[in-house]
Amino acid sequence: MTPRERWLALFAREKPDRIPTDYWATDEVTERLFRELRCSSKEELYTRLHIDGLYHLEPPRTVLHHPNDPEADIWGVRRSKISYGAGEYDEFANHPLAGVTSVEEIHAYHWPSAEEHDYEWYRKAIRNAPPHRCVRSGDFEPFLLYCAMRGMEQAMMDLIAEPEIVTAALDHIFEYYYDL
Repeated sequence: MTPRERWLALFAREKPDRIPTDYWATDEVTERLFRELRCSSKEELYTRLHIDGLYHLEPPRTVLHHPNDPEADIWGVRRSKISYGAGEYDEFANHPLAGVTSVEEIHAYHWPSAEEHDYEWYRKAIRNAPPHRCVRSGDFEPFLLYCAMRGMEQAMMDLIAEPEIVTAALDHIFEYYYDL
């Protein structure tokens, strides 16, 4: 079976020839594997290690920053690079909804729109995806995003103290990803 056939069998609740595998690692680990295994691409790495990895595609955003903060992402969240010696990771550097005290303020916030993507590019990219791979699209961790926008401690307290704020914000986040 090809990696695509393996994944599709699994999704159809059929028995593939083996359990499909995927690959997630930091850039530093991937670069080291490229060097150690003498691979020049992820496709070559997947083939060498018998990984059924998914082909990840996203429609490119046409708006890259929040309109109220050119240093923030589309949600208004800034990130800062933190070094851990062998590489770095992103940490949330601000929480744009930290001071919100009402559902009305949540609704008044400038939320991103799924229309702010280049879907023509996306259509072409899907048509050109490797035919032996399944296409994976979408990253969706609504509560993690809520925590980034509100601050972890406040987000956790909101679950008990302000559930209507949680619901309103998660509705906006869900609507964006649903439309996307």
